[in-house]
Amino acid sequence: MPESDVVSDPSPIISATRSSVVTIYGPAGAGKSQVAKAVAAALGEEVAARVPTDYFLVPRSEGMALAEYHGRSLGWDWALLAARLALPLGTATSTPDVDFEAFVRRVPTGGLAFTVRPVMIVDAMAPFPGANLRVLLEAPDDVRRARIVERDRRWGTTVSDRWEHLQATWAAARDGVAPDLVLDATRPIADTAARIAEVVRRRG
Repeated sequence: MPESDVVSDPSPIISATRSSVVTIYGPAGAGKSQVAKAVAAALGEEVAARVPTDYFLVPRSEGMALAEYHGRSLGWDWALLAARLALPLGTATSTPDVDFEAFVRRVPTGGLAFTVRPVMIVDAMAPFPGANLRVLLEAPDDVRRARIVERDRRWGTTVSDRWEHLQATWAAARDGVAPDLVLDATRPIADTAARIAEVVRRRG
């Protein structure tokens, strides 16, 4: 699968006064979370932190049936995430506390803890609006579906049952978005993470 070079304005990413955002996005099963963790580790904990963006999913509204929620494309509360990422560097904060079985937000804080760093790595099917670097991970449908089935087996989940819902979400998320970098998600995670970290350092 061909990969692209960085095509956007090569302006600096790392700032001494505020966090910059690297958004890693793509369809379900592309390995976004694993790559995001690896990029954060490659850059070092004083420079980068990863935020699991699914904690910022728009929750199911009160009274909405779960089947109706799964009949719509997923959405993300970008305003809430942006507010957390805009906190001063070094601030300890957290994601919302979410019930992923019922897709409801228990409370706006108290989920997974993270510290605001100069580079914040976020991963979701949709790219974070206004990100400083947009990285798209691509992989064939059969590879991605097999990964989700295997993950369900390991975690005891049933995400693969919602394959069509996830595909519809990705179809809506990718429209009108131009990535800065397109990478083959079938390659080793370490190689992909190293490539992204190299771009960040080069623009730092």
